[in-house]
Amino acid sequence: MTVHPDRKYRESETPLRWIEIINARIGATAAPSMLERLFQDIRESVSADTGTPVRVVIYRGRFVDGDWSIHLHHETEKPPSGKTTLGIELADILRPMALVDHSIWIEEDGRCASPTKRQMTPFHVPYNP
Repeated sequence: MTVHPDRKYRESETPLRWIEIINARIGATAAPSMLERLFQDIRESVSADTGTPVRVVIYRGRFVDGDWSIHLHHETEKPPSGKTTLGIELADILRPMALVDHSIWIEEDGRCASPTKRQMTPFHVPYNP
């Protein structure tokens, strides 16, 4: 078996994909330029030593200027045992100025829920704008 040098799982195994999401609703008292600078600093510093590769994507709310969402994409051999140190630190940075929701989501088609082991049933969700 070959082990990829950057990963802790064997190539024959499928990594478990999961995402840690930190949503922040920042009050109107925060200056937009300060927020943009804060999120730019977060973007630049997140590539620091996390032990495993993490892809960071930062979203800005389309309709509410103070809504931001930081997505930390992970691929690991085992399911997460809890929130990561990186996620907790980012949420703590935002808490003094925002309402923060910090959660973890595991990809449905990841290793834990293999489509070959369960019946895939299509469904339709009606939508009337």
